[in-house]
Amino acid sequence: MLNQTRSNVPHTFSPHTFSPSGVGRPQSRSGIGDVDDVREVHEKAAEVVEDHETAEQETHLEQAREQLGTGNAMTDVTEGLIAAVSGRVSRLMMHRGASPIWGRFDPSTLHVTFHDEQEVFDVDLLDRLAVHAMLNGAPVATTETPVDGHVFVAITRF
Repeated sequence: MLNQTRSNVPHTFSPHTFSPSGVGRPQSRSGIGDVDDVREVHEKAAEVVEDHETAEQETHLEQAREQLGTGNAMTDVTEGLIAAVSGRVSRLMMHRGASPIWGRFDPSTLHVTFHDEQEVFDVDLLDRLAVHAMLNGAPVATTETPVDGHVFVAITRF
């Protein structure tokens, strides 16, 4: 009886998920009932989330600024890449409009090569920095402007 194909549980339909005619305005589970009302609630919720994200970003920017002079943060691409690969970056703040830094990075040898112009097999080292930071559990946030003139600030765990 393990391969039973029919269920003894009756099927029920909710007015929220089933419309016999298949037409009409969808109803919300919140009881609001009108799509326009649901959109208004969504817009208000999006404002609250955006305000929270802005406040959170400001907090992280302030932390990055505080850490810059303590030795617990770095702005050098080579140091940042090595720290990210080794799991020492706890948070990475990056300027969203930064120009690419072209070069190559070998995580097995920790060797970094920089190029003024993109060459064959080059990568944007800032992208590589973000990828390695995320792979090792560090959140990566972007900013509209450079953090105290730096295209990135990597805050270290230890």
